[in-house]
Amino acid sequence: MTRPRLMPGLFSFTPVARFFVLREKQIIMKMNSLSNLLAHEIVDLYSAEEQIIDALPQMIEKAQNQELKKALEEHLRVTEKQKTTWRRYIN
Repeated sequence: MTRPRLMPGLFSFTPVARFFVLREKQIIMKMNSLSNLLAHEIVDLYSAEEQIIDALPQMIEKAQNQELKKALEEHLRVTEKQKTTWRRYIN
């Protein structure tokens, strides 16, 4: 009987991607409850909101289509509100 591989295809990732996949796996393995996992996921979502908030102003500046610009500006406003919501859960 062969042992199932925990992460099939892991070594098809680049070394940097492999590092982050393994790091994430280690973090999850340390989670001993669903509440810890939820807290970790909320922090990840908060980080994603921060990253998009940093990137959107540059995207807005470079957008040449007015409809796209307006959509990105609206997305920025919504994302800032979401970040505030996530902050309440983190604190």
